Amino acid sequence: MQRGQEILGDRILGFQAGNEPDLYVNHGRRPEVSPVVRMSPADQRLTHRQGYGPVSYKGELGSLLNTMRAQGLKTQNQLISPSVNVRWTFQEVIDAGLLTDFGNEVGILSVEK
Repeated sequence: MQRGQEILGDRILGFQAGNEPDLYVNHGRRPEVSPVVRMSPADQRLTHRQGYGPVSYKGELGSLLNTMRAQGLKTQNQLISPSVNVRWTFQEVIDAGLLTDFGNEVGILSVEK
């Protein structure tokens, strides 16, 4: 990402932050059940219902943003997310707080299919 920003500058439309995270479990990339730590009851409901779910993905997105900031990378409107496919609805991702928490960083919302 850093090299891309150096080379392309303002010509970058964004960086995809995850590809079909709703299928990570199916592809063996995440465990079926994620631990629930310090989540609101609504977040716990979304996580328990689906194992690795939109709330888990949102946590990973937050970690990515923290890493980007620590490396001095531009974050505002730079991410394309979440690129869900079939297991999660787009509304579930919104309900998990993706835009509430990262609305300044996610510049493009994407859905596969």
